[in-house]
This record gives sequence, C-alpha cells and structure tokens, in this order.
Amino acid sequence: MIIDMLIVLIGYNLLINLLNITTEERHLWHLRIKIYWKAILLGCSYLFYFWLMDVFLAGKTLGKTLLKIRVVSSEGLPLTWKTRLIRTVLKVIGILILPVAAVLFLWARSFTVQDQVLGTRAIR
Repeated sequence: MIIDMLIVLIGYNLLINLLNITTEERHLWHLRIKIYWKAILLGCSYLFYFWLMDVFLAGKTLGKTLLKIRVVSSEGLPLTWKTRLIRTVLKVIGILILPVAAVLFLWARSFTVQDQVLGTRAIR
C-alpha cells in the first residue's frame, strides 16, 4: 500500500503543479476553497489509480505486483470484477478515514477495512 500511495502522491503533485493550485492567497476563504479542491483532487487521484489497476491489471496494483501479493476471496478464489470494484471504493474510503482504518488494521491483525467487509485476504 505504501508503494501505491507514493505513486498516487507523485501523480497528484504533478497534477497540482500542472493546474497551478497553490495555497498562497491573501484571503482566507480563497485559501479554504483551494484546500478543498486539493483534497477532492487527492481523493479522485486515489480512486482513479485503483480503478485503473482494477480494470487493466485485474486488481493487482503496482505495489502488489512488486511484492508478489495477490488478493483472494475467503475460499481462496480470484476476485470477481464486482468484488474488485467494491474493494476499490472501500479502499479509497479507508484512505480518507485513515485514523479509523489504521486502528482497524492494527486491531484486526493486518486486515484492511475492505478485507473485513468483503471477506477477502492478501496472500503471497
């Protein structure tokens, strides 16, 4: 997940620079609007990246590919496209509520929010 987050953040920073969205404003309300746009753009960047991986690499992100990890159902079968899509949306929600997701990850012994909800697991 860390590898994937770095890839998304690099793409996000490129987009921010391309769109010339800075936080240097004289008025506080302009600054707030730009911060909201940055947050929305970051969420969309994560969603787009994981959606691309679901469509073109059958749910295998670049991080999983490098670490030779795959996600399977509770029965050990490959995930269906519907499960991969729901898992992607849950993953983005988990990133947006990171403190809650981190507590669940530590409490559930290395299961993510999407794994808990869908009954999936990552294996080598």
